Amino acid sequence: MKIAICILLAISLTGCSQSEYQTRSLPLLGTIINCKTFDSRDSKEAIDQAIDRMKALEDVFDRFRPTSEVRRVNKVAGERAFDVTKDFFQLLDQSLYLSAVTGGAFDVTVGPLVEAWGFYSKKKFELPSKKVISRALEAVGYRHVILDPEILSVKFDVHGVELDFNAIAKGYIVDEAARVLKKNGVEVALIDAGGDVLCIGRRNDKEWILGIRHPINKKRVIARMSLSGGAAATSGGYENYITIDGKKFPHILDPRTGYPPEHNVLSATVVCKSLAMADALATALFVMEPDEGLDLIESLDNIDCVIIAIENDNIKFFISEGIKDSVEIL
Repeated sequence: MKIAICILLAISLTGCSQSEYQTRSLPLLGTIINCKTFDSRDSKEAIDQAIDRMKALEDVFDRFRPTSEVRRVNKVAGERAFDVTKDFFQLLDQSLYLSAVTGGAFDVTVGPLVEAWGFYSKKKFELPSKKVISRALEAVGYRHVILDPEILSVKFDVHGVELDFNAIAKGYIVDEAARVLKKNGVEVALIDAGGDVLCIGRRNDKEWILGIRHPINKKRVIARMSLSGGAAATSGGYENYITIDGKKFPHILDPRTGYPPEHNVLSATVVCKSLAMADALATALFVMEPDEGLDLIESLDNIDCVIIAIENDNIKFFISEGIKDSVEIL
């Protein structure tokens, strides 16, 4: 069973003309990955290797596979240090860094809360009691994770901690696919991961044009922006939500409170070089207040954002300085 809280990613590619290319698609972590190269030479072997790399990493990070590495770590690391692979250690280390940078708005240990809300089981949704949330929060917190870089081991300092890479693993896997493509000489490519995008190079020496979907009317594009290369990811709760007693709750939880955020943010888009980082930060910005999220992004180097919020029934944009000139509001 695929994860029940797949983050809705609202970036769609626009403005691409037809040309010769190699393309492959595969289902991965609850979405479809489309990998396309625009090199004039044959790049089939490069894409095949990138696909193989992505499949191998899914075995590492898919918590719904009984034999996955993350399942084994969650089962054992509360009792003793557990040796992990380089990929696992590297992504967990990055996740802990981003958890700290965002003050826990993104937190890789959110698993117990996701379980408490029933997102994993897809059973009939009921509002968890304060006691259930409080108990889950005891095992949530990136500081509970202890890493040993010398032997690549992971340990939890309390029982019940569960790592959940849902908001970052797909981005890491796509980053790795891009690395494989570049290693094999691919100079121009696009990887679309269910709305997350990673662009390699410039096609016909032109920038990529990305359309940000309207957070209320999904059939519309609300803004366009140009991208010379790099990654973009969007998080929002306007499509993927649950309804309990007539009230809608977005699928993204605030790890600091145990509840879905109650604020005016509709969606958050992050642009940077790494799709893993863009994915995790977009999740954090959806949880944070818009001014707080914008301040965070402005404090980071080479990372930008477009936060869409609603104030007094009007759409309001919070755009970081680095991309203000490249964003066109429609």
